[in-house]
Amino acid sequence: MSDIKADIVRMHEAGIPPETIADELGVPNASVLAVLLRAGVDETKLFGEASRELGPEARRGIVALYVGRQPVGTIARRYGVKPLVIYEILAEEGVPVQRYRAKEALARLRRDADVVQLYLDGMLVWKMVNQTGMSQDRIHKTLEKYNVPLRHPKVGYHQSKPRGKFVHPQRLLEELLRVSPE
Repeated sequence: MSDIKADIVRMHEAGIPPETIADELGVPNASVLAVLLRAGVDETKLFGEASRELGPEARRGIVALYVGRQPVGTIARRYGVKPLVIYEILAEEGVPVQRYRAKEALARLRRDADVVQLYLDGMLVWKMVNQTGMSQDRIHKTLEKYNVPLRHPKVGYHQSKPRGKFVHPQRLLEELLRVSPE
């Protein structure tokens, strides 16, 4: 066990709360909690009986807030518990946690596919800014992300060489939808 991990366990055994340990050692709270859990510290000592103390009405409220797209950290602060307790409650209630992030990623992938296709069809970046509402910098970063060779702005030939193999995001989108249909 490394020195900092041993310090974390030693400080916890001395009765110092995890938040104070994190502040004193300058590490994230989540790291302190992870070290203590791996060291075999009982979860109820770390999180208390908070998830058990929340009644059915509070649990329904947590699920409703999460489904309503509230961040887990915000929900945890509202109920005075740690985010891990919220995740535990969501798991116990059978709420799929990654579903909403996956939908956002799918929407982002669709947007990227549209941007790449517009560029490959010959649209100028400044016109894409007007059509998509994205900044010029974001469009360039999206094109670089998929290794699209960029044109010289005045001549129209491909000036920059991509860093890797070009993979159109539409193909990624089709593969994703084939694997997990909505």
